[in-house]
Amino acid sequence: MLCAVSAATGCLKKPPQEPVVNIYAMFRVPYNPYFEEMEQGIRETAVKYSINPVILEDEQVNQKSPDEICSELVKYRIRALLIIPEHLDRAVQNCIPVIKKANSLNIPVIFLHSPIDEESMTAHGARADCAISCDNIKGGELAAGYIVKKLKGRGKILILNGGTPGTSVEARCDGFNSYLKDYPEIRTLVKGGDWERESAFRICKEIFKSSKDTGAVFACSDLMALGASDAAQYTGMDKLVIVGFDGTQQGITAIREGRLNATVTQSAYEIGKLGVENALHLIKGEKVQPRIYTTTDLISRESLKLPFN
Repeated sequence: MLCAVSAATGCLKKPPQEPVVNIYAMFRVPYNPYFEEMEQGIRETAVKYSINPVILEDEQVNQKSPDEICSELVKYRIRALLIIPEHLDRAVQNCIPVIKKANSLNIPVIFLHSPIDEESMTAHGARADCAISCDNIKGGELAAGYIVKKLKGRGKILILNGGTPGTSVEARCDGFNSYLKDYPEIRTLVKGGDWERESAFRICKEIFKSSKDTGAVFACSDLMALGASDAAQYTGMDKLVIVGFDGTQQGITAIREGRLNATVTQSAYEIGKLGVENALHLIKGEKVQPRIYTTTDLISRESLKLPFN
């Protein structure tokens, strides 16, 4: 999905026929409820600062080449660039050329959700001003701590990592596995899930049928956690502990309904909000922190004080 944000141009004698697009946000990821909430954060913050956001869906951005997007940076007089990159190999191909063009035009660049790693950026001569996300390592640790407590320090955990490891996913799993080092009686099995509910359902259904000793699932997204929950209901694994990651309204609703045990919050709305606000700071020539973390917490049945365990 692509999001372009157009802003009022100030005190002009004659208003332009078309609004000047001065903040451009590029979503190079499949659309899901988590990014929907981030988009909402961008939209509503833009309205607050008299900016008019124009949203393009992901299939539309896929129709644009990096060269076409680079041309639009000039055509629409872009003042700041927000990027939600793909996993690394596609990010190098699709995102870094755009970042380098922005650098050449002195356009500030902000990563949202997950930055391209510094080594790859440096190797290709690109730079960013800021990255905004949750603390994924801490999030993985919170999920592991909750599950370990539920399993009383022993058992088998299925990890759904999406199947396309990137900076944020690796950090979540690193935090999760680091916490487990002190629990030798915990065993893990890692599978993909494709970040989709249906894919996670199919994978988990087969595992639960053949491996009834699975005690918990840690899914690196709420959608995959919901797929695991569907599979648990289908196979009669009613006691399974399931923890997601994102803190979407969909995930929190599933906790209230008893389908998930917990989710780690990423504050997607806040990431979008901070993206716009920090872009405006950079446009004004003000300094911003190079790394900004939103609140990373765990929402569980217990924290919501629900009447079931």
